[in-house]
Amino acid sequence: MLRGRLAMAAALSAAAISGLVLGWVFGAPLAGLSIGLLAFSTALIGYTERTARWVEGRFAGGAPAVPRPFSRIPDALQRADRKARAQERALRQVVGRMRVAADAVPDALVALDESGRVLWRNESAGQLLGLQESDVGAPVSDRVRDPTLAAYLQGDEFDSPLDLTSPVRQQLTLSIRMVPYGTGQRLLIAEDVTRLHHLERTRRDFISNISHELRTPLTVLSGYLESMSQSEDLGGGRWRTPISQMVAQAARMDTIVADLLLLSRLETGTAADRQEAVAVPGMLSAIRQDAAALSGEARHEITLDCAPNLWMSGVESELRSAFSNLVFNAVRYTPPGGHIDMRWWRDQRGAHFSVKDDGEGVPEEHLPRLTERFYRVDLGRARDAGGTGLGLAIVKHVLLHHGGGLEIASELGVGSAFTCHFPPDRIVLPGAKRAIA
Repeated sequence: MLRGRLAMAAALSAAAISGLVLGWVFGAPLAGLSIGLLAFSTALIGYTERTARWVEGRFAGGAPAVPRPFSRIPDALQRADRKARAQERALRQVVGRMRVAADAVPDALVALDESGRVLWRNESAGQLLGLQESDVGAPVSDRVRDPTLAAYLQGDEFDSPLDLTSPVRQQLTLSIRMVPYGTGQRLLIAEDVTRLHHLERTRRDFISNISHELRTPLTVLSGYLESMSQSEDLGGGRWRTPISQMVAQAARMDTIVADLLLLSRLETGTAADRQEAVAVPGMLSAIRQDAAALSGEARHEITLDCAPNLWMSGVESELRSAFSNLVFNAVRYTPPGGHIDMRWWRDQRGAHFSVKDDGEGVPEEHLPRLTERFYRVDLGRARDAGGTGLGLAIVKHVLLHHGGGLEIASELGVGSAFTCHFPPDRIVLPGAKRAIA
């Protein structure tokens, strides 16, 4: 850069000295100096114009013929152009490899702009969603005509995936996810989950069928065991203890079967129960009395803080099952003399029900799995407490059925808190037929 400045200064000095000498010869040195500087400026403007035309023509042909002091500009532009073209070729190669890799992905990938128009798609998008190269630039909702997908795209809640049937192959089930990126852009990912849905449906059918098949023989066994336990002819009473144990285990198996059937019905989402206005305060009062009876000699202190006029729309039997499971679990796993606080209230976010206890608490690493079927933190302790391992799974699915969610907080040695959240549109006035916001 310094060399270029020196060369430019030398050229300017030469022009000025030449003009000054020429003017001195003719007796007008200042006029000669002005003519020399004017000639230098005119030449500089001409060289700049030729260079500009050359740049506008994308460096067509060779660089313009300019004296050495001014040749640094086209030389620098040519070097920058060669570097930019090399970088462009490298970038095209990277983009090409990425396109090949994206086309090899079995999931459909569709890049959308802020208006929902297709910016790019891979080959699997054509096989799963029917999107072709000619669809680039068109709204994806116009090419994949599904009202559920259109509503999903218009919303801003992309935390949960959307399951829908493939518009190209009706036998396929797709899981749609949206990943925001850039400025207002989104990546639509469609995954084929047909096999997973088939396995899940098979598992549900198996549990439902086996539960139904177990119910009849369990009923027969329980009936005979009850009769035997009440009979006086038991060989001097030496069979009373084993029979009473069999009665208790049969009752426990019957409870597990009933819970499995309820869970299966909730998972299929085909519950026939009619949605109605549920008097939650009265329900919770009855659950508190049942919890006190379950506590028995443990003498837990069970309190209820309940908004008296707060009802909600839902299935009463399901809500009773969810709320009672939370309360009875607190009774089972809270040491004798402990405190259990039930609360039912409303705020701007909706209606809420919480159960807090001062029991032993649950280690943090177990919290994400508490709602899994048959998952227990302490297997032996859970069996001694009489739990089936299905209660929290039932709670989770009841809340999902009612558009709600379950929040779990626990600390070892302090206690646990289970909170059910329901959306505002579930709240109803006592005796009303419809929900209020």
